[in-house]
Amino acid sequence: MRNLARRSEYAPQEVIARGWRMSVLGIMAIALAMPGMARVATAGMIDDFSVTSFPGVMLVAPGNATHHDIGVPGVAGGSREIALQAVSANGIIDSVGLEIAGGVMSYATGPAAQGSLQLSYTGGSLASDLGGAPEVIWVDFLRFDDASSAGLDVTVVVSDGVDSASLTQTVAAPSLSPFSLGFQLAMFSGIASVDVGVLQAISIQFDGGMGQDFQIDGIRSVSIPEPGAFALAGIAGAVIAAWATWSRGRRLSS
Repeated sequence: MRNLARRSEYAPQEVIARGWRMSVLGIMAIALAMPGMARVATAGMIDDFSVTSFPGVMLVAPGNATHHDIGVPGVAGGSREIALQAVSANGIIDSVGLEIAGGVMSYATGPAAQGSLQLSYTGGSLASDLGGAPEVIWVDFLRFDDASSAGLDVTVVVSDGVDSASLTQTVAAPSLSPFSLGFQLAMFSGIASVDVGVLQAISIQFDGGMGQDFQIDGIRSVSIPEPGAFALAGIAGAVIAAWATWSRGRRLSS
């Protein structure tokens, strides 16, 4: 009987202490798991080339051509600007061609022409369309052919409207199979000055040699949002559970 009495006397305090210990452990577990739980990657499409009013062009070198698509579905920010340039080599007349059709952008230079292409994306909804601050921008190639073996320089520039940052990579080897070229924003020159959460413009520049052609079927980003509200709600739930346990212990002891 004495043992039972002592057990009854201290049971409420044991409930309180045990409840608090479990709740504190729960809060710690949620806090430790928050980075992995909340930082879920989201994909944002910058351009899927599914819609355009661009009729395509065969540009005789030397020459320039520009085109602006506004309010285009499948384009981040709804605005795509195309700037194409053709430069003759050795004074020989040749051409550079560009076409967007069926979700594919096709670019080609003749054997005696060098070309450059710039795709620019702007618009008030650009940042929200990306789904968060981008960490990687991917350029998805269907193929790349290079008769000159000069390689293709690809430069991505991002801007928050005040500061900009850039990174250039080279596609050195031809490939007749699909591949993706990734641009990690942490590697961009000048990225420390750019607020990547509110980007106002993204541009992709292609600078190649003679006798090159490539096809691209998408430009996309991978973003990592800030910790979500559900993780904070988990902590709040653990605190509420602790309070309920304490309240129950008080009632038992009274």
